Amino acid sequence: MEEESKLVQTNNVNKKSQKKGFKTIIILLCVLLLISIGFYFFIKKVLTAEYYLERSVKKINTTLTIVDKLDSIKQSNLEDDYLKIKTNAKINTNIDSLKELNDLSIESKSTISLKDEYLELLLNFKQNEGEIPLNLYLSSTNLYFESKDINLNLVNIPLDYNPFNNIKDTNIYDNSFSDILYVIQKLVTYFKDSLSNENIITNNNGTLFNYKYIIKNENNDSAFIKQFIKYIKEDQKLMKILELEDDFDQTYFNSNNYISNLEISIIHNPLKNRLEEVNINIENKIDEEKELKTYNLKLIKDNNYKLTLDNNYCDITNNNELSFKCYDEKDNLKLDLSLNNKPDFKISSSIYFDANNKLEFNIAFKLDSLKSFNNKGDINYSTKDGNIKLTYDTNVQIFNDSVNKADLKNAKSINDLTKEEIDKINSTLEEKMKQFSFIKTFESYSANIIN
Repeated sequence: MEEESKLVQTNNVNKKSQKKGFKTIIILLCVLLLISIGFYFFIKKVLTAEYYLERSVKKINTTLTIVDKLDSIKQSNLEDDYLKIKTNAKINTNIDSLKELNDLSIESKSTISLKDEYLELLLNFKQNEGEIPLNLYLSSTNLYFESKDINLNLVNIPLDYNPFNNIKDTNIYDNSFSDILYVIQKLVTYFKDSLSNENIITNNNGTLFNYKYIIKNENNDSAFIKQFIKYIKEDQKLMKILELEDDFDQTYFNSNNYISNLEISIIHNPLKNRLEEVNINIENKIDEEKELKTYNLKLIKDNNYKLTLDNNYCDITNNNELSFKCYDEKDNLKLDLSLNNKPDFKISSSIYFDANNKLEFNIAFKLDSLKSFNNKGDINYSTKDGNIKLTYDTNVQIFNDSVNKADLKNAKSINDLTKEEIDKINSTLEEKMKQFSFIKTFESYSANIIN
């Protein structure tokens, strides 16, 4: 009897365990089903060309908005402020025929105020024992200059026009950088919004997803072009910045020269969040003839891409710095460019004209504040005979105040200078220039030209 009771208890425990195990399996199956459904909708809704384009445009616009907020030019209205710019530059060379240029330098200090319509430029030319200072001043009505070292007292030349009006009319400082960012933001957004579903295709091969954006414009009357122009015309700010007329339409694009077909293909690996390849095919219609342009960006290995533009190509590396090495169709290196923003923003570049001629420059920017920044570097030109190098250092400061002008009241009209005064200036200048060795180079070249 006791054994039968134990057997019944054991059977009940086994049945409960089986029920519990069955429930666990059902729950796991439901979880897997939900995960599968979620993954399916994730692929259908998120891993699509539409979503990728939406996210990319959002990233671009967010970045441009941040840049716009950090833009020091926008933060400081230069029509109300004034600038102080200080620059030092020097030339050195190992080319025998140009060696007299060595250590030729120029120092400049300038003050610029659009509000006060005033420019002050203090120059100092130096080489060896030679030194010639020259001061220039510009107002709305006169140009002034003086150099007491060559017996040139302050003289003025009357102007027929106000040179500052031309600067103001160009609106160089009128939120121009902000306008550029606005144009980019809007054109990118309108491009996205003008694409219809039939223009967008999503395919995948394992973990790689291929997003295609196709525009067919055989007769220059595609729905995309019409919608794109419609968005632009509805944006009055954009129309004003681009200086477009109200009757702007697709005929703005020349009826004989236009893009007839455009296909952008992007291969993306969402698991690694990595761009694998981009292909852009552009078919241009030019006077009834079609011309195909192809562009390809492909991942070669981690942080290393190859960009092909027709028969030319560039190797792009993004490790501690962004590097571009560009070659022509014969594999000749034509451009070597690197960008580095740590600790300051730096640009280094080499441009190869041929096997013997190369232009190199190294530039560093340092932003001390929204009111002060420094730019220094060197520019080097190399030939088979040697090289010539220019080094420079520039500092810019912005002041929110009225500028202190030089006293120009006692200036003498240049037309009132006597012959004796002019002769004295010329003779003094000639003696001063003899202390500059670079004059010998120019005298030599001049003699060769005359002979």
